[in-house]
Amino acid sequence: MQMRRQRPTREAVRDAVEQALEDEVQTLKHSVNNLELRLDHVETERRRLTSIKKELELDLKHKAKAMKLDRRCLELDLDTLSLRTTPPPSPGSHVPRRPSAASALSSLSLHSVATSVSRSPRRSPRNRRIYHS
Repeated sequence: MQMRRQRPTREAVRDAVEQALEDEVQTLKHSVNNLELRLDHVETERRRLTSIKKELELDLKHKAKAMKLDRRCLELDLDTLSLRTTPPPSPGSHVPRRPSAASALSSLSLHSVATSVSRSPRRSPRNRRIYHS
């Protein structure tokens, strides 16, 4: 295009080739503008998603701390429970190893199931309630 503009006036003819070149330049400029708009949109979206990612990472960190605290509280509850349910060792006897939190929890579950079964009314074959003490 630059070379065509530098031609002497007698050679400066607007022919179909020059018109096609100008149309192509306009199409390319339009495409560049569209791509710049899309790039701006993508950058805005990237910043938004980065911000959301940081919020989620912080939320995950807080939830991990809360879960750790909950586990420690559960261990304390189970330790307190096992201290209440086991009698103190007699002097000179072997001191058994303290049960793990999982075994204390399972024994608690078995105890609660056994208690609820023993307290539930037993039914006869005819669906009459019979209470046993």
